[in-house]
Amino acid sequence: MNRFPSNAHAHKIGTHLWTVWFLLSAAMLICSGWFFINELLPHPQHKLFDHLPDVAREIDKNHKLVPYHLFFFVDIFWALTTLILLGWLSKATKFLPYFLIATLAYLTDLTEGVLYLDSLGEAENTASATPQGDILKWLVPIKEGLYVICLLFPLFRAWKIFLQGYFRMFLEFLRSSWLSLLFIALIYFLISKMDQGGTLIVALFEDPVNLFLLFFLLTFLALIISHFPVYARIWMINDPSRVFMKMDKAGRFLGFGTIYYGIPRVARENFDNQELKLLRRSLGILLYIAMINIFLELGARYYELPLNPTSWTFLIFLVSLLIYIREGNKYARWKRNLFRGIAVESTIREIVAYVRWFPFYFGCCLLAALVISAIAWLRGWDLLSLGAAFVCLILHLFLFIHFKISRGFLKYVFYSEALYKANKEMYSQRTLDAFKAYDPGGSLRGNTRIGFFFGRLSDNIRYLNLMRFSGIFSLICLMIANWGVSGAQLFNPIILVLLYIILFYSLLVLFFKDLVYYYKFQDLQAPMNSRWKKLHRIGIPSALVLIVGWMFFSSTLNNDLHKLREVPRGATVSFEEYASRFATTFVEDETRSVETGEIDSLLSPVPKRAEPVYFMASYGGGLKANLWNLLLLRQLDSSTQGQVLKRTAVLSGVSGGAVGIGNFTALLYSRPQQESFELIIDSIGRSNVLSHEIAFLLGRDWIQEYWPNTASFGKDRAFYSMQEHAKHTGLEYNQNSLHKVWDSVNTIREDAFPALIFNTTAVGGRQGLVSSVPFPETAYSGAVGISEALESDDPTLMDSALTYYGAVSTTNRFPFFSPSAKIEDVGNFLDGGYYDNSGMLAALGVYSALNQAWYGPGAEACPKSGQIKPVFVSIINSQSYYEKWKLKEFTNVDVVGLETGELASILQTIVSLDKLPDYALARAEVCDPEALIRLMMPHKLSYDRMVSLLPLPPEKPFKLMEDIETHNALIDSVLRASHHYDYERWGVVEPPLARLLSGPAAAYERAMAEGHPEVLKALEALRKQ
Repeated sequence: MNRFPSNAHAHKIGTHLWTVWFLLSAAMLICSGWFFINELLPHPQHKLFDHLPDVAREIDKNHKLVPYHLFFFVDIFWALTTLILLGWLSKATKFLPYFLIATLAYLTDLTEGVLYLDSLGEAENTASATPQGDILKWLVPIKEGLYVICLLFPLFRAWKIFLQGYFRMFLEFLRSSWLSLLFIALIYFLISKMDQGGTLIVALFEDPVNLFLLFFLLTFLALIISHFPVYARIWMINDPSRVFMKMDKAGRFLGFGTIYYGIPRVARENFDNQELKLLRRSLGILLYIAMINIFLELGARYYELPLNPTSWTFLIFLVSLLIYIREGNKYARWKRNLFRGIAVESTIREIVAYVRWFPFYFGCCLLAALVISAIAWLRGWDLLSLGAAFVCLILHLFLFIHFKISRGFLKYVFYSEALYKANKEMYSQRTLDAFKAYDPGGSLRGNTRIGFFFGRLSDNIRYLNLMRFSGIFSLICLMIANWGVSGAQLFNPIILVLLYIILFYSLLVLFFKDLVYYYKFQDLQAPMNSRWKKLHRIGIPSALVLIVGWMFFSSTLNNDLHKLREVPRGATVSFEEYASRFATTFVEDETRSVETGEIDSLLSPVPKRAEPVYFMASYGGGLKANLWNLLLLRQLDSSTQGQVLKRTAVLSGVSGGAVGIGNFTALLYSRPQQESFELIIDSIGRSNVLSHEIAFLLGRDWIQEYWPNTASFGKDRAFYSMQEHAKHTGLEYNQNSLHKVWDSVNTIREDAFPALIFNTTAVGGRQGLVSSVPFPETAYSGAVGISEALESDDPTLMDSALTYYGAVSTTNRFPFFSPSAKIEDVGNFLDGGYYDNSGMLAALGVYSALNQAWYGPGAEACPKSGQIKPVFVSIINSQSYYEKWKLKEFTNVDVVGLETGELASILQTIVSLDKLPDYALARAEVCDPEALIRLMMPHKLSYDRMVSLLPLPPEKPFKLMEDIETHNALIDSVLRASHHYDYERWGVVEPPLARLLSGPAAAYERAMAEGHPEVLKALEALRKQ
């Protein structure tokens, strides 16, 4: 029996219920955010039942008693409203069972709240177990189970309705809209789920023009993805009596033109399904919701705001969706009343009152975007700019809803004779007469330029031309971006992604519309296009098939686009010379000869004193690693007057770490006096190679990849990335070999500059090495020594080598963004991080080779008394490694190599880049743990991330949380003290693994390098060896 009100009052009751529920949900989220203490206690319902005394003390210590009590007070009404709403949604088809289960759920909820509040009295209890905790352990799962059962009632009803009337419609929506959903998911994933997404948003606020472009492009993209799926539905329907397609007579060329659809009046109810239209148009809402979620997550992450981005996003989505459903129902009622002639006058007045405000609302949103861009220009990235942008997104979301409801009536509300003459077909004469009768002011509104502009938005042709403008605009911007690096750097990478999505999506839909029109609807119109029928039905599809076939074929042809250039090698230092020269630095009597016999030494003289020799290796990590290496090497070199590098045997780098080493060496080559080093390092940290890599990836490189005749020798996106580094360092690009540059720096440094090794990975999976010194093959068993393997066909380059930055680029080849490096007769090479992301294996190989050269082939790995002491230095920017290291410090649990389940082990092996680096670092400290110095970039720690690394929950969670808070507070204090970092404005913007760092992220690295006690302590330990 249904005890709930009849349908006459259902809509009104539902509106009130939803309104109250939304307000109470917002209040719950506010109370939860107000209560937030830390990650261990983010919510009053913390579920730490074994630690209630500790919880009570923390709440009291942090003065959170008020929000704690307030949360459970609001929960009394929220739980009641939620259960009533679930019952109302289920229509209580099984009233008594639902009532009993809901009553039990509510009572357990109230009991839970009372026990949580009562647990505050346990603050003085020293035991961990309490009566309240013991009860809550079994009560909370029961409560949650009862709520789930209550939720099943409306879900079961929804499922029955869905199967009966909406299942086919939903499948039709998915079939017609899958491409739009794919692009929305792509945007969300690229920005929110990739490490560099956050810093790209921060960089947007440093460029006001790009920030304005974001709002501009989102507006068009929301319209496009919510409109174009209708043409897929037209293809599936294939019924001219229900829907037809026409081509505008104006602007035709070779059978191309503006194609639009129309619905016969008698079929309007059949094709224009209100629910399907709602789903299709909600795609635009979904796009804005994705961006809103991204901005909320950034605020929570960088400013450590106590909010739950997912919950707030869901609440905003529900509110916007329900508002759109309400407005959509209103729109359907308007059309129904006008069609049936019911309450025409009141309906028209309601329409005019709603639609006439659209131009004003549009102007406000446009002004908001301009104002926010101006705020960003004045303030850059800060909380005010972020908050203003968030508000602007909300405004644009509701502008989209307002436009979708208003568009069909703009032509009536802003009527004018000029508008009527422009397109008579878009009007219903009956509706127009009604508006003329009951809205005589329409002509006054329409007889203005603004009124005429907005009135024409009802015109399908003008509306499609507006979308076409966005495609043309995107094409022009992308042509500028592909013209050169400077053009690409005008655009933020996020803007480039949106431009490409708009362009590709528009091209796909235009081709699809053309196909649908000429295959299914062209014969229904006058034969003005019949002469182009064969071209469009057969010629264009055939041409596309041929293009795709050519792309597959051309991919098998030789293409020099990714080939690295070779130049004369120049002066080359042999390994024996290198080892001897290095050894003489540490012997007291350089004339002493080596006695043969007991020690079978290869070189003379031999180092005898127990002097430390450094073997430095650098982790990969994009521009983050590049800058971290530049900062540390510069600091070490300047603070010791070059003594540390003089005692360093090798600098071995991977990916971004290798680029940092390469940039530092290039600076020493081009600026021996080291003038302006700090400014150049800062400019490198703020450089942008990602924009042109994205632009070229889907633009000029893509074209050159499949059209070999257009390919420029070696001038791919990786080529131009290295060229940007050369511009910063002042090194002549592609003129000198690695060996020549290194030899020059070595000469400047009085024959005491470490050898350089750039680690890469052969496509077959083998380790690849480019080194400035030819080390023995025994040092790297099975590795590809690129420098030694080069053989050029050019007679002038018989003794050839890679160019300096060509050698550097072999290691910095992250897949997708960068192509593999092609080296003639040697092979193709990927990013060095795929083999060993630490660079330490190569450094160990150098030590092994030098050790045997100095003390004989049988020399032991660990040095004896009086022999040179190897000190291995690992320059680490990896956040995951840092978290493991700090977790071991806090809990004394070494999480490296912990046992996991079989499936987890397989997945970790596939995705982890830390397996081989962990092994290499372990090898480096076998002889002496103090012989391995880690120069780690400090990162803020997350309790959830740290606990996820442990095999079991921590025994002392509050102790772990306290250690994490102390650690994070130290980073905050370092940032506050740094004159490079504006903590109050920027929050904490940590640098991600990326090829574009924002200004705050680059400043973070400098602040850590110059002020964090851990870094300074490690540097001091290195100097004192």
